[in-house]
Amino acid sequence: MSTRRREEQTFDHGAQFFRAHSEDFLEQVERWEEAGWVSQWNGRFGVLSKEEVFVDSDDRVRWVGAPKMNAIARGLADGLRVSWQSRVVGLHRHAGGWVLRLEENGLSEAYDAVVLSRPGPQAAAICPVDSPVHTRARRLGYAPCWALMAEFNERLPVDFDGIRADGDLSWMARDSSKPGRPEGERWVIHASAEFSKKHVEASREEVGDRLIAQFSSLFGGECTHLQVHRWLYALAESPTGSAFEWDGERRIGLIGDALVGARVE
Repeated sequence: MSTRRREEQTFDHGAQFFRAHSEDFLEQVERWEEAGWVSQWNGRFGVLSKEEVFVDSDDRVRWVGAPKMNAIARGLADGLRVSWQSRVVGLHRHAGGWVLRLEENGLSEAYDAVVLSRPGPQAAAICPVDSPVHTRARRLGYAPCWALMAEFNERLPVDFDGIRADGDLSWMARDSSKPGRPEGERWVIHASAEFSKKHVEASREEVGDRLIAQFSSLFGGECTHLQVHRWLYALAESPTGSAFEWDGERRIGLIGDALVGARVE
């Protein structure tokens, strides 16, 4: 649930929205709404077929973070001691606890336990190879996703705020239509898993030029600014097993959507 800022503009370039599939989670979401962390995205949604957009029959409630997608994470972190911009590149056992090796600042203080929520390959790279956490992390699979963040000088002649597609482009969203967002005409464009896998090692410039050309051929408009981001571990594939992995002897654990399904919920 990530948001990119450029000057006064924002782009939700990761998860675009989420739904509540269970009553328990819906109750939680409604509490978040009362706290001002989320809002319903009451846009108009469509499906692209043969270069024509039809109304999407899926009318279930779409929720978004407010005023940006990462508002939920920020809200949940309130009252916690959070260390920003601290890349953990290693873990070391020390006197029965854990010390984190940080890329920029050396070693951390000692902790009683560690829970990893990073993607499987990144978790496996730093946890003990003889731990069941390492074994489970290595088994997790993901599909990549290229994401475009595009600004336009005027509103595009599109009567939809979110469009699903089946081709190189899988999702296009008028990001500025979400509640609480800055004014303007900003679109987030996601490539399909198939396109992203095929072009996973391509340059940002190559991918951006190709996909924005496809988008513009459909909807027109003059793109005045374009950013391209590659999510290497975007979509969890075929989760199996328990919803978490815990090594009680070493007190190290693994959690994340790849263990339970690729949903915010």
